[in-house]
Amino acid sequence: MHCTKSMGWTADSVKSKLGMIARGHIIRGVGDPLVWMDRVRIAVQKLKREQGAPEKKLPAGKKEIEAAKEIGRRELSPKDQVVLEAALNTGFSYMLRAGEFLFRDGRGWDKAKVVRGGDVEVKGGDGKRTATLHWRSSKTDQLASGNAMTHGEVPGHELCPVTALARLQATFRERAPGGQEQGLPLFRWANGEPVKRSYIRELLGQAALKLGLPRKRLAVHSLRVGGATALWVGTQGNATLVRRLGRWASDAV
Repeated sequence: MHCTKSMGWTADSVKSKLGMIARGHIIRGVGDPLVWMDRVRIAVQKLKREQGAPEKKLPAGKKEIEAAKEIGRRELSPKDQVVLEAALNTGFSYMLRAGEFLFRDGRGWDKAKVVRGGDVEVKGGDGKRTATLHWRSSKTDQLASGNAMTHGEVPGHELCPVTALARLQATFRERAPGGQEQGLPLFRWANGEPVKRSYIRELLGQAALKLGLPRKRLAVHSLRVGGATALWVGTQGNATLVRRLGRWASDAV
C-alpha cells in the first residue's frame, strides 16, 4: 500500500519488484520467501482490482512520428534533428524497448542493453543500403547470447531506419563502428548529452495533442507497439514472427 499510495507504483510494478526479491533468494539457494506469504499475494491481487486494467498505449505510426519530428524541427539544431529522426525511426522499425536506445531518467543508461555506435552496421551504397542492429542482450535473452535484425533501405520513405542511421553515421563519424565513440550509447545529441526517455515521451505527447489523440496514450512504448503493428499487418497477421523479431517472451504483444 505504501508503494502505491506514496510512491505511485502500479500493482504490476509491485509484483515485478516482489519477483526480483524472490529470484534473488532463489539464486542464493535459500528458496522463495514469498511461497508462504499468502497475505502478500492477496494484497497484490486487491491492488490490481482497485486500480483496474491500465490503458494500453496507442501504436505510433507514420502520422504520429512525423508530427513528433515536426515539433522537434522547431526547437532542435540541424544535427540534433538527424539524431531525433534516427532515434524515432530506429525505435519504431526495430521495435526497441525504451532502455535499449534511450537514457532512463533517474536511472541512466542500461549499459548491458543500450544500442552503442558499434552495434549498428550500415552497408552498401545509396538506395541499396542495409542496416544491421546487434543486441548484446535483451529482456527476453536470459543467456545474453545476443541477436540481430537487418533492414533494407526504402529510399524516400519517411520512416526508413536505414536512411536515418546512415545519415546519423555520416554526421557523427566518431560514433560509427571503428570510430572513437563506437563504445558509447548511439543516441546522443550533438553536444554528447543523452537523448532522454522523458524528452521523447513529451514530444510524442505533444504530437498526440496535435492529432487530436489523448496525450497519455502516446508514449515511448508506442514506437515499439507501432512497429509491431506494422509488421503484423505487413505479414498478414503472422503473430509468431512479430513475437520473435520483437523479442517478446509470450503472445501478449
